[in-house]
Amino acid sequence: MKRPLISNIQRFCIHDGPGIRTTIFFKGCSLHCPWCSNPENISPNHEVFLRGEKIEPIGTTYSDEELLNLIKLDKTFYKDNGGVTFSGGEPLLHLPNYENLIKQIKKENIGICVETALFVPIKNIETVLKYIDFIYIDIKILGEKECKTVLGGDVNIFKNNLEYVLSKFPKDKIIFRIPLVDGFTLTETNLALVKELIEPLKDISIEIFSVHNLGKTKYEKLNKPYKDFKTISDEKLDSIKDYLSNSHNKVFINKLS
Repeated sequence: MKRPLISNIQRFCIHDGPGIRTTIFFKGCSLHCPWCSNPENISPNHEVFLRGEKIEPIGTTYSDEELLNLIKLDKTFYKDNGGVTFSGGEPLLHLPNYENLIKQIKKENIGICVETALFVPIKNIETVLKYIDFIYIDIKILGEKECKTVLGGDVNIFKNNLEYVLSKFPKDKIIFRIPLVDGFTLTETNLALVKELIEPLKDISIEIFSVHNLGKTKYEKLNKPYKDFKTISDEKLDSIKDYLSNSHNKVFINKLS
């Protein structure tokens, strides 16, 4: 079994699920969002950051035992609602390789959260969903042509996988995250599609947030081109929240940056 690369293990996180968490970032994603703030996690392959004349490799492989020991370091702080969050990249591309680890995490009574865009084979979700306690689902571009052109994804895969998750997983343990990017996710057409999607899902909380440019230095260190994206104003965020709240009462603004 080929082990996927892990680019970062971040401890004491408070924005990646309930409670205090250890967040594990996998390299490799099924999409290539132009606004991605973790560009080092798009490719599953070895890459390097360039820091002047210094070269810093990105990504390390870990055994199950190594990862479990790192996760357990902060078990005292997880308490009842904290735990480990798998992020990326797209963690559901890789977690089937770690099913034994996930079982061990569950035996330790440590909560498991995943942040995913759901553009993965459904068998991957079937393998790991039964072990997950909490899930963030990113909603991006729902138009079929635009999703393919901009993100490189098949939106029908997302819709089919979302239907499966909704049929198998507690809705109060799901949060939709919607990055607002002017001209991409933030268009009249896409917002209407988002509104149509969320309208019947009253039990699911929804976070909206403005795109930010916090990943700019990473693109520079990867020697990759970067485009600055316009930050969405607070007034505009409020108006989008009001628009979506007309059909859903659990819409919140998250100022991640």
